[in-house]
Amino acid sequence: MVGITVQKLIVRKPHLFSADPVRAGHGGLTNHITNVNVMEVPDVNQWLRKGDLLLTTGYSIKDDPEAQERLIPTLARKGVSALAFKTRRYFDEIPEPMIRLSNEYDFPILELSQTFSYSQTISEVLLEILSENSLNRYRKEHFLKSWIFGEWKDPGTISMQAALTDIRLSSRYAVAVTHLSDAPKQLNASGSLVKYLDNNRIHYFETATHLVLLLPESYCIQAGPSFDELWEMLHRDYHIGDMQVGISSIAETEHMPKAYGDALEALELGGVAAPGQRVVRHEQMGVYPLLRLLSDHEKISERLLSILEPLVEYDRKHQSHLLHTLETYLRCGANAKETAKTMFCHYNSINNRLERIQQVLDMPLKDPEAQFQLHLALKVNRLLEYRRKTSMRS
Repeated sequence: MVGITVQKLIVRKPHLFSADPVRAGHGGLTNHITNVNVMEVPDVNQWLRKGDLLLTTGYSIKDDPEAQERLIPTLARKGVSALAFKTRRYFDEIPEPMIRLSNEYDFPILELSQTFSYSQTISEVLLEILSENSLNRYRKEHFLKSWIFGEWKDPGTISMQAALTDIRLSSRYAVAVTHLSDAPKQLNASGSLVKYLDNNRIHYFETATHLVLLLPESYCIQAGPSFDELWEMLHRDYHIGDMQVGISSIAETEHMPKAYGDALEALELGGVAAPGQRVVRHEQMGVYPLLRLLSDHEKISERLLSILEPLVEYDRKHQSHLLHTLETYLRCGANAKETAKTMFCHYNSINNRLERIQQVLDMPLKDPEAQFQLHLALKVNRLLEYRRKTSMRS
């Protein structure tokens, strides 16, 4: 197996750790470390890989006991090799629930030395598990992840860190993301996609679930709104039939974490807001980001969906299609003639359905306030339905 065991790393590099380095999880000391990552953002699931040694000060979980309890089981399920804590910044001691769960899951928690910085620790660990030829690629990936996940927020610091890894930065980028259909695969350095990315100065890395691309502003202008060539290259290399790419607006280097979040949001909502469209831009999302927030708020989503419940129940009992008729009617600007034309139905038939919908919902369809509520409820319903279908496929 590639990499180095947790036990061997401690023996070979004792100065990186405290005098009593293994604080819990002794049963996992034979875990193999194949990479190093840093956890100082709340959502680590996006970018963890099997074999990671995860370094942290605990900043992202310092005020959240529930997150502290969730962390160890999450890391163990992801196949992370060990968690290396730098205490005395946000935690004087590692929380007892984490110690208990670490022993339960045979997941090692190590205590780092106070003397060495993250970058020094990462460099020394990587030297143990990587050849000199591949070290550069890992350093660049570490820089890109630290940058995009928000470890550095000052433009000067970002530029300095980029220079240390021999990366030439443009001043502004858009972020593009696409799903990986299975376990991440490192891009073939001699492949056509990598050559295309390198030639266009597009930086890239893979998380456990996504390929992330940083598109320079000059490339975005040259590529145009459809990004056809990029999509074709991605499609050819990854062989994913229904691939979508989510793309953020162009942003300054210090705003890349937000741009990354926008690209993920465009990808997540693309199946609802732009089904069948291969490149989905965040600015196309319209009201859907707001609806996403509403749907994540349980009480709000329940209230909105309760508006549609009588119609859903009526359709179920009578094998009718009133919900679809209502959605089409509102999409056609509350115009019955346009609705009939769109649904290939007789105008009188549509009027009868609309009358029945008003009776079932006890709402006047011509009332602007009622239309607004129904628009929101239908869109939240579509978003939740899409999430259910995608979660069943994954």
